[in-house]
Amino acid sequence: MGRFMLYIQGHTEFTGSLRDLLMPERFDLLIDSVKKVAAQGDQESLARPLKLGHSLNRCLLLLKGEAIRKRDVLQKEKVEGTQLLMELEWTTRVSTQSLKKLYDLKMNERQRLPSTEDIVRLTRGLTEKLGATLAKFKKEPTKETGRTLEELALARIIIFNKKRGGNVANMKVQAYSRALEEKSDELCHDLYETLDDEEKKQVENHVLVYTEGKKGRHVPVLLTKEMKQSLDLLMKHRNKLCILSDNPFVFATPSCKTALRPWPIIQKLSQEFGCANVTTTKLWKYLAMSVQVLDLKEQEQDWLACHLGHDIRVHQDFYQKHDGTIEKMKIVKLLHLSEEGMLQSQAGKSLSEVTFQEPGSSLLDPAQDTSHEQEEEEQNMDAGKESSSYGATELQDVHEKLPEMTLNKGSSMPKRKVTKEERKTNS
Repeated sequence: MGRFMLYIQGHTEFTGSLRDLLMPERFDLLIDSVKKVAAQGDQESLARPLKLGHSLNRCLLLLKGEAIRKRDVLQKEKVEGTQLLMELEWTTRVSTQSLKKLYDLKMNERQRLPSTEDIVRLTRGLTEKLGATLAKFKKEPTKETGRTLEELALARIIIFNKKRGGNVANMKVQAYSRALEEKSDELCHDLYETLDDEEKKQVENHVLVYTEGKKGRHVPVLLTKEMKQSLDLLMKHRNKLCILSDNPFVFATPSCKTALRPWPIIQKLSQEFGCANVTTTKLWKYLAMSVQVLDLKEQEQDWLACHLGHDIRVHQDFYQKHDGTIEKMKIVKLLHLSEEGMLQSQAGKSLSEVTFQEPGSSLLDPAQDTSHEQEEEEQNMDAGKESSSYGATELQDVHEKLPEMTLNKGSSMPKRKVTKEERKTNS
């Protein structure tokens, strides 16, 4: 609104305040100024009138509330007149035109998402740098090293979860502490008992923290062991990082009550590792497009949508519970495969059929592998016995029916010998 008022005062003869501009007699001036702002042609300018419409309605409500408190009938009538004009003309004269131009501008625009190679390169480089910084901070916890570790941990969690930056940056200390305390209680024990050994290991190796997303929705964030170690160390040395005691955020800004801004951090690290076109918004779009090669069922798509913080079906919030075990058991597979650039290798599989191998672990133990081979050998032997017994039985039936067969002339099969009793009967 401030930039909009500066534009009006610099390009028109109006020199009053926003209160004076929001009067019915100046509504046409307001509309013309908004159109001139949108006429610049770039995507940001075209979207600005839509945002200004919401801000102007909010300002009108504030003026109306002020008039009611002061019992200023004249101001209340003028504000209500401007609100009525906004309701009657704003959609036709501003919103519809801006939306149509934005739609036409995006029609032939190529949506450039990060490539798989860039994601893998950024992940590996960030993991190595995070490990080195973590070891350095353990030996000597200084303010500079701690700030670097905080930024690297934030970026690592965002890239692993493919989340909006704000969802991770706004993680509260209380939510993280509660997640560590209730790690064992959050699991659905009936569901946990049905998991195999590898899935149980995944559940134990990941921590699930819920943060607040858009519209107050609770968004799950998964943490690996490496991420948890970094956060535990940062929480332990918050005083050395000059973080205020009343700052509620895990990724806190030193000497302030706010959280770190993730977007400049992701941009700086992307340039450092030579990965172009990587932003927090495009990360979850990349994951949403990459998983299309998988044969996900409807329920599995709901799990992924819940992880990304979307609201695909309204009934899901009321009738279906997205359990923490599902998040650690199923969604974590997609996140690890996406980081390694191996989603294409699982094409055509459902989420239950997708497998991955964590670093330093194997999908099957040697004992399990041996038993599996023995089962295959036993099945092959049983199949051979069945086929051989079937062949012997069939051959026996042919021999029994062979004396009853009558051979025609020209047949290549040998003729059966005629017995003495048959000769007597024929004579």
